[in-house]
Amino acid sequence: MPDAGTVERRELVEGLRALARFLEADPRLPVGQAARVELSYFPEGCDGRQEDEVDRWARRMGTPAGWEGALFVTEKRFGRVAYRVVSIPRAVGERERSDVW
Repeated sequence: MPDAGTVERRELVEGLRALARFLEADPRLPVGQAARVELSYFPEGCDGRQEDEVDRWARRMGTPAGWEGALFVTEKRFGRVAYRVVSIPRAVGERERSDVW
């Protein structure tokens, strides 16, 4: 999937801020103890290119990159909120698609 353009990125950030304001405005709104928000970015390309992208963004964010099961991941956490860059190896993606069909 291609990267978001300026408009899509701005809309996402505005939506996240609106959600935070909405929750702050009414503390009676329930939020589960296990509630999490994770924004994931999936680089395009072959397995090696995706892994290189995860490494590149890990360096830029100052976070470690590593394997989570079959996925190569880096993430920056802000409490219960996280930004993740995730490489899904081709074999894993193909296996997931075959399981669905």
